[in-house]
Amino acid sequence: MRPRGRTRLTEAETRNLRVRQGNLNALTEHHSWAMLAEAVERRVDETERAILRQVLRSKEGLSLEDQAYLKGFVEGIRAFVRTPNEAEARLGHFLKLHGITTEEEEDVA
Repeated sequence: MRPRGRTRLTEAETRNLRVRQGNLNALTEHHSWAMLAEAVERRVDETERAILRQVLRSKEGLSLEDQAYLKGFVEGIRAFVRTPNEAEARLGHFLKLHGITTEEEEDVA
């Protein structure tokens, strides 16, 4: 796949992208991030149990609006947790397209 638009990045753009990738990497590797991801999954589990209780106890079940809200809530907080990893992967792909090596790649080479 060829890079779109400009094919050459300035030195400042390259440096900024490397810094951004380093920051994303640091975020996902920090021990607090793992704790946050666990807390999100606990919240999802609690939400699913609450939905199940409500559905089983009521004759009406959940309204379409409530179903849509809760589905969006769960998808949203899971997307929040995935964002740094996905952004880091997209940035790494972008850098490779432009022939820019990351610090980890330079250390291996």
